[in-house]
Amino acid sequence: MLVVDSEGVVVLRNDAWRELLDGSNGTGFQRYPDGEDVDLKSVVGELLEVASRGDTFNVALRSHGPRGGQRRYELRGEGLRDDRGGIRGGIMTLTPRRAKRQ
Repeated sequence: MLVVDSEGVVVLRNDAWRELLDGSNGTGFQRYPDGEDVDLKSVVGELLEVASRGDTFNVALRSHGPRGGQRRYELRGEGLRDDRGGIRGGIMTLTPRRAKRQ
């Protein structure tokens, strides 16, 4: 989870985000379904302003695991509001998508 304030400054992030954005885990991502390679740090950087405005977004990504398997993810963002309904920033999450059962 990553939390951004209304100025676009990251104010909170958990260890998983730290590892992803600092590149220490070596995970490469592609846009889904077209397969275009993306730098997750750049994608998140581009979306910080969107998140700070409280706009909702959803970006489909995939990565290849160490054994060659593919895993799909959703990079989602939504606004954070105060008790009066004013936008105070936003939150981003990167979650694995569950495989559809057939």
